[in-house]
Amino acid sequence: MKDRDYTAPGIVMGVIFYITILCSSAPTLKLIDIIAPIATLLAALVGAEAAFRLQREKTEKAELIRRKSAANQTIHLISNMYSNLRQYRREVIEPAETLPVPWLGLKGLLAYHYQVNLPREGLLFMFEGEGDGAQIYAELVMEEQRYNLAIGMIKQLHETIKSKLQPELELLGYYPGNVNLQQLLTQLPPGLQIDLSSLTHETFKIVRENIESIQEVYGKFQESVKSQFPNIKVARLIFDDEMPNKADAPA
Repeated sequence: MKDRDYTAPGIVMGVIFYITILCSSAPTLKLIDIIAPIATLLAALVGAEAAFRLQREKTEKAELIRRKSAANQTIHLISNMYSNLRQYRREVIEPAETLPVPWLGLKGLLAYHYQVNLPREGLLFMFEGEGDGAQIYAELVMEEQRYNLAIGMIKQLHETIKSKLQPELELLGYYPGNVNLQQLLTQLPPGLQIDLSSLTHETFKIVRENIESIQEVYGKFQESVKSQFPNIKVARLIFDDEMPNKADAPA
């Protein structure tokens, strides 16, 4: 419910009260003596009301801009999250998962994989209204955590390959194109193979799940902002395997 503006009724009551006091205390005053101070009072009150309204409009506009900025920043972040994981799946997972031993065919870690942080304070407006904004906010935070977990697992997997597997391969004299798979698996430490198999499986799994859940939570966020705050115009993402992060500019 919007706050009511009691400025105008207050002015009217103030004028009536002022006239009543003057008439009761000095019944012989001329009309001009009453009207002149009333006009001055009205001018002051009207000026104060205009200043108050202007300041309130400025405050509301600034808040709308802040909310729009936070919403679009969130959508930009979602776009990057989706694009990063989609590219990792396309360039790293898909070529490796067809191999007999996927972790032997993994490429190096792509440089753009970094953790993200939602503009949480800027999104607190989602707790207003009667819709499901608070629930969507919680899902956005959870998605941020899931994405950062996926990035952490990707880094851990590739760091394990770099720091543990590659030294073993070099020690055994193996290099790309010169690998007898069956012989290699008998020479590598069993514990390392178990760790790499488990980490590879879990990393591939969480990346695929994140790609799906990111799209789902974005759809909920877009609809929530659109329904509860129609004055906030935000960018619109179009998810596509060929063009994973197309976006329409905000209207």
